[in-house]
Amino acid sequence: MIEVEDYRFLDAQPQPSETPVTALVTIQKGCDNHCAFCVVPATRGREVSRPADEVVAEAGASSPPGARE
Repeated sequence: MIEVEDYRFLDAQPQPSETPVTALVTIQKGCDNHCAFCVVPATRGREVSRPADEVVAEAGASSPPGARE
């Protein structure tokens, strides 16, 4: 199982010419639910949210180059 302290959220720094119409910003990893059919809690560990200021900064960096969603 992955320890919470070992989570590393990658930030996307797109080049202006490489930005698609849609950009994805990761806000959390893992899961606290234990559904019978799912392996996410066992493989990725408990749910860990990314700091809000990082999410806002990455979303802001993705939108000026051209991402609309």
